[in-house]
Amino acid sequence: MRIWLVVFALCFSLWGNEACAKARQYYAAPQHFDASFQVPDQSFRNVRGFFREATGAFSFDATKKEISKLKLAIRVEEIETSSRDAQNDLIELLNPRDYPEIVFMATAPSALKNGEGQIKGTLTAHGQSKPAVFEAKLTRKADDKKALGLSLEGSFKRADFDMGDPPEIPGRFGEEIKLILDIKAVR
Repeated sequence: MRIWLVVFALCFSLWGNEACAKARQYYAAPQHFDASFQVPDQSFRNVRGFFREATGAFSFDATKKEISKLKLAIRVEEIETSSRDAQNDLIELLNPRDYPEIVFMATAPSALKNGEGQIKGTLTAHGQSKPAVFEAKLTRKADDKKALGLSLEGSFKRADFDMGDPPEIPGRFGEEIKLILDIKAVR
């Protein structure tokens, strides 16, 4: 018993509360989650747009600088682009009536060395689940540790998720869709 008291006292006196703390849970509400995308349009330009609703949650261990239990859900029902034609064609391509979400779940904890790293997991889109990797960056940490900023970037090939072109618009969009996710998560 006495040795545990010494270890406990040393932990708090030498490293502070944060070093002894376990991973803390963070949640990103839709108003604090910007989910955007980029896809080539007939190879002439990139169409950029955003999804109106996304949420997520994860654990962050400040001592290990490690993210775990990451789960993100992006609603694909309502997207916005600068081109109404591209927007309508992308809605048809994503088919939100049958596949209303894109989901990414980390498969293992990920260390963020100097605030950056890769998060490996499973991406589910269009009824298919495939391995995926997102480049992650901690953008900001509140002094009171009640909020974290996290940016993620990753991409997927449409063919891997059976996202073929509708017959009336063959070749309209390029093969790769890039996702750009910016999150303010709170405890």
